[in-house]
Amino acid sequence: MVNFIIVVLLHFISCQLYVEIVYSSAVDIKSAQSLAVALKNTFNSQIELKTTKISTKFDILALKRNLKLIIDLTSSVSLARYLEEFATQTNSIILSSKNTEQGFHNRRFFTHFPIEDHVTAVRKIISYLNWDKFLIVYDYTEEAILQILKNEFSDKLVSFYSFLSGGSQSSADLFIGKLIKPIGIRNIVLLTQGENTKKIIISLRTKYIFNAGSGIFLGSSSFSSNMTADGIIGFIESGLEKSIDYSSYEFIAYAKFISLILGFSSSFDQFALHNFLEKNTVKHCPVPNFSIINIQNYRRIIIGNLSNGSLNITSAPIFPGNTTTVPNSPFTYIPISIADGLTNPGYSNSTYKTKEGAAYALTYIKEHNFFEGFEMSVTHTDCGADVFNSTYAIACFKALRTKLGVGYLTSPFPLTCVGSIMILRSLNVTIPHISEYSQSIYLSNSTVYPEFMRTIKELRYNIEVLLKFFAIFQWSNLIFLYENQSGAIMAYEYVLEKAKKYNINIVNPESERIIKANYRHSDFSEYKQVMKNIINQKVRIFYLNLTPPSCFYFIEDLYDLGLRRGDVIFLAPQRAAYQLLNEKDPNQLRKLNELFYGGLTVDQVEWLGSFGAEVKENFLNIYHSSPNFKCLSFDAAMLLFNGLKYTIQQGQLVENPRVLIKNLRSQKFTGCSGLVSIDGASNDRSVSVIGIYDMRWNKAEQMIDENQVGIYDIGGEQLFTFSEKIQWYDNTTNIPSDLIIYPNGCPFDPKYKEFSIKSASILYSVDCLCLFVTVITISYAWKKFKGVEIENLKERKLIDSGDYIAFAMVITDFLQHLSFAPDFSDYDSIFTSISKISMFKVNWTSFTVYFYFMVVLAFLWLFLLLQMVCRFDRKLKKCCFLYYKKISELLLPHIGNLCFLPITSILINEFNCSESIGSDLTQSFLKNDCALFCWKGSHINYIILSSVALICYLPTVLYCRPSIEISNNSANIKARPLFIVSKTIFQMIIIVLNNTLMIRSPSLYGLICIIIIILFLLLWLKKQPYNYHQCNLLSFISYLALLWTIAISSISKQVDYHYSAFWKGLQYGGWISIIVIGRIFQLKYCPTLLFSEDPPDIAMFFKFSLSKRISADHINRMNKEKSEKKYLFLASEISKENEKIYQSSQQVENSSFN
Repeated sequence: MVNFIIVVLLHFISCQLYVEIVYSSAVDIKSAQSLAVALKNTFNSQIELKTTKISTKFDILALKRNLKLIIDLTSSVSLARYLEEFATQTNSIILSSKNTEQGFHNRRFFTHFPIEDHVTAVRKIISYLNWDKFLIVYDYTEEAILQILKNEFSDKLVSFYSFLSGGSQSSADLFIGKLIKPIGIRNIVLLTQGENTKKIIISLRTKYIFNAGSGIFLGSSSFSSNMTADGIIGFIESGLEKSIDYSSYEFIAYAKFISLILGFSSSFDQFALHNFLEKNTVKHCPVPNFSIINIQNYRRIIIGNLSNGSLNITSAPIFPGNTTTVPNSPFTYIPISIADGLTNPGYSNSTYKTKEGAAYALTYIKEHNFFEGFEMSVTHTDCGADVFNSTYAIACFKALRTKLGVGYLTSPFPLTCVGSIMILRSLNVTIPHISEYSQSIYLSNSTVYPEFMRTIKELRYNIEVLLKFFAIFQWSNLIFLYENQSGAIMAYEYVLEKAKKYNINIVNPESERIIKANYRHSDFSEYKQVMKNIINQKVRIFYLNLTPPSCFYFIEDLYDLGLRRGDVIFLAPQRAAYQLLNEKDPNQLRKLNELFYGGLTVDQVEWLGSFGAEVKENFLNIYHSSPNFKCLSFDAAMLLFNGLKYTIQQGQLVENPRVLIKNLRSQKFTGCSGLVSIDGASNDRSVSVIGIYDMRWNKAEQMIDENQVGIYDIGGEQLFTFSEKIQWYDNTTNIPSDLIIYPNGCPFDPKYKEFSIKSASILYSVDCLCLFVTVITISYAWKKFKGVEIENLKERKLIDSGDYIAFAMVITDFLQHLSFAPDFSDYDSIFTSISKISMFKVNWTSFTVYFYFMVVLAFLWLFLLLQMVCRFDRKLKKCCFLYYKKISELLLPHIGNLCFLPITSILINEFNCSESIGSDLTQSFLKNDCALFCWKGSHINYIILSSVALICYLPTVLYCRPSIEISNNSANIKARPLFIVSKTIFQMIIIVLNNTLMIRSPSLYGLICIIIIILFLLLWLKKQPYNYHQCNLLSFISYLALLWTIAISSISKQVDYHYSAFWKGLQYGGWISIIVIGRIFQLKYCPTLLFSEDPPDIAMFFKFSLSKRISADHINRMNKEKSEKKYLFLASEISKENEKIYQSSQQVENSSFN
C-alpha cells in the first residue's frame, strides 16, 4: 500500500465509529484492504474497521447489527439492494464512491459529486476553450458522463473511443496510433481513471499528438494520477487536488466523508446522523465545488474554480507547447517545409515559381479532404535554391531546424539538395528530402543519400533518349560542354560511352569541353578563346551540361561573340526555359530568347492523362502562370502526402524519419505526370514517360518556352510518338543539318570577320617588295627599249594568225581589267561572271586548282625561257629540244602577256590573309579560299611554292615581255615595247591597290583606279600603243568602257539606291554609247588594212564531184584565170589606193590621235 500524505481535519471524540467495508469479488479485495489500512492509519482509534466479503443475502444478514457506516465496494446491483434493505432495518449509513447504476436510496450516500455536476464542469470548460471540434476517450467508469455529453455536444463531438482499463502501454500506443491519430483531432477530452490516463498521455506524447496546438482536457477522475505534462487543463473535486493515483483519489474522498461524520456528534445517534448528512449533502453527495487545474512546470496549479455552476479563472493557463494561446483548431497540423524562398543566393525566383505546384497540392488535398482531420503546417525555407552557399545555408538551417517538420520539399537543384542533406545531418535532422527535379547521377545512390527521393528519372535516362535523335535526324557532330562538378563529370563520361554507340563525333577538343562551376560573366576573358574555337568548328548542335544560371551566362557570352539564331541548336536532357523568368535585363533576355529559339529538349512529361489535364486546368484557374515544372512539383508534394497518410493509417509515427522514408518508398499513385513510384534500388522515379519539346515563343510569358511535340514511352506501343512536327529555328519543320553551311561557303559566319593587322602587314610587305622589283626591272627594260620604234601599218596586208591573237589580247585585257572594278555583283551577275575569266576573282572552291595551275605555268615559263636563252637546241642538238624550241616560240608570248595578270595576282594573293576570325595570326584566312586558314598547315606549303614561283617568274617576265612582243614575227600587229612596260606598271599598281585598299575602302580604291586609268590613257593617246589604228581604237574603247564600269560600280556603292535595273541600264547604256561612237570613228578614220584570202570554191568542187562534163583540167584552168585576174585587180587597186592611204594616215596622225 502506497503511503499517503493527507491532511484531514477531524473532530476528536471519545467514542468509536463502527465501519464495515464490504466487497463481493476477489478483484475488489485488494482495494478493500488498501482502503481499510489507509483509513485505520488516518483515523486510528476513532473508528473500528472491518472488511467483509459478501456474496449472498445471508452474508449481509450475518453482519453486525450495531454498524453505523457500511462502505460498499461491491459492484453488484442485487447485493446493493440487499445492503439497502439491511441498512434500513439497522438504521445504518451506506457510503459508495459514485452514483452510477445503484440509483438513489435514502440510506445511501456518495463520496463524489453527482454526474450532472461533472457534465456541467465539462460544459463550462469546453465553452471557455471555445473548441469547435473535439473527441472523447473514456473508460467504463465514466460511461454515464459520456452518454450525457454525446447528446449535448453532438455538433462538436467528432468521435468517442473506449479504452479498456488495465491495458498495457503498448496497447495504449496502438490505441492512439491506430484510432486517435488518424482522425486528426488534437482537442481531446479524457474521461478515464488515473492509470489509464497516464498511459494515454504517454501515448499522445510519443505519437506527437500532445504538442503545440493540441488541447488535452481531463475530467475529475482523470486527474487522480500524478500528471506532469505541461499544458494539460481540467478539473478535480475540491479537496482531492493532491491525489497521486486512483487509490489515493478514492481514499481521500472516503476520508473527507468520514471526517464529516466524525465531526457531527459523539453519540452517533442513527436518526440524528442521517438528518445531519441529509442537510450537509446535495442529493446525498458532497456539495459540488471543483478546482480548475493546469499543469505548469510539471506541477498542478489551481488556476480557478467552478462553484454553483459558475466558472471562475483566476490566472491564465498555459497549453501544450508552452503557449498561452487557447488551442481551438479542429485539426491536427502536420508540419512540413518547402524550399521556395526568394532572397537566397542565385536564381531563386525559378524555384519559387516551380514550387507553385507544391502550393497547389496543399490546396488540392484540402479541397478533396485528402487528410480528414489533418492540415499541413508549412514552413517556407530560404536556405538556398539553385546556388548553394554553405555559410548562408548553415545559418539558415540552424534557425529553422525545429521548424522543418516531418518532410522537406527540397530544391530542384542537385548541389543545393546535397548541401541541405549534409547540413541537416550535422544538425541531427534526417527527415526525408523530396525533389521534383535534381537529376544528377550521384543522387541516385540510396545508400549514400537514403533520405532523398525525386519524382523524375536520373539524367542518364534522358541523355540516352536525346542521343537517339542523332540517328533519327542523321546527325553525327556535336559540341559538348560540361561544368567542373561531380554530377556533370559523371554525365560527360556517360555521353562519351553513348557517343561511341551512336557514332557521334564530339568535335571540340577534350581540353575545351570543361567549364568552371558557377560560370559568370566575369569569367568571359578566361573562356573567350574557347568560345571562339567552338564557334569556328562550324557545328550547330550544342549540348551544354551547365546548371542554370551558369548556362545562361555562357550563352549570353556566346551571343556577344556573334552567335545568332540558326547558328546553334541547343540540346538539353532537361528543360530550363522557366529559368528565364529570373532574367530582369531585357537586353540579356533578348540574347537568350534568340539563341534558345529552335532548340530541342527532353524531360519528364507533365499533365499526362485525364487526371493531369484536370489538375492543370484547376491549377491555371488559380495560378495564372506557365504550368511548366509545376506538375512535377505537385507530384513531389503528393508523394509526401501519400506517404504521410499511409503512415498515419498504419498507426505509425510520421515523426519517425526511418518509418516515413520506408513508407514513402512503397507508395504508388497516379499523379499529374503519370504513375508515380520510387525505384526500390535507387532514389529515382521507377516509371517515366519522357516528353519531347521544341523551343518556341510563348506570347503569354513573352519569352522562349518549351512546347511538347511528342513523348518517349518505353512501356508504350512504340517508343516515339509525335503529336506534331518539330519546329526549328527557321520556323520550318525541315530537319536542319548538324553542320553550319553559310551562304558564302565559309566554315564561319561572315559576321565574325575582322581585319587582321598582323596578316595585313605581311601582305603589304609582299606587295611593296613586288612593286619594288617591278620598278627596278621595268627601269632597265625602259632604258633598253626606249629608242625602239615600230612602224605603223600603211598598206594592206594579208592577215596572219598573230593578228587575231593581238585583237584577242586587247579583248582579254579588257575582261581581265574588269576585275579591277569594285564589286558590282549586287546589280549585275553577268559582269561578275565575265570578270572571273581573268582568274583574279575566282571562286574559292577552285582557287587551289588555279593556284597549282599558275605555279606550273610560272615554272614552265622559266623552263622555256632558259631553253630559249641557252639555245639548247643548237648546243645539244637533240630532237626533243628542237621540239621544245617550237613550243617556246608558241607559248612564251601567251604565258608572258596573256597570263601575266592571273599568274602574278594569284601568286601574290596567296599572301592575302588580311581578314581573320580572331586575334591570332593563324586565325586569319585566305581571301580567295576562306576555308583555308593562314600561316599553318598546308598554307605554309602554298606560301613556299608561291614565293619560289614569284622569284622565278616576276623579274624575268617583267624584263622579257617587251622582247617577246618585238620578236614575234607571226603578226602584223605589234604593241610598242614602252606600252608593254607601262601597262605592266599599271597592272602591278592595280594589283597592289586591290590587295591593300580594296577591302578597307572600296570607294577610295575606285577613285584611285579612275585616276590611274585616265593618266594611262592620256599617256598613250598620242603615242599609239599599237602599230595598227583599228587595234589602237579598240584598246582605247576598252579602257573607256573599263573607266565607265569602275565609275558606275564605285558610285553604286556610295549612293543609297539599290534598284539594280537602274544601275544595269546605266552600265549597258554607257557601253553601247562607247561602242557606237567608236564604230563611227573607225568607219571614218580607221580603214581596214588587213584582209584574208578567199576561201576555196566549194560549189565548183561539188560540180566536179557530181558532174561528168567538168574535168580536172577545166577546174585548174578556171583557178589559174581567177588568180591572174585577182592579181591584176589587186595591183591596180593598190596603186590607186596607196596615195589615198598615205594621205589618210598622215591625217590620222595629225588629227584623230592628237
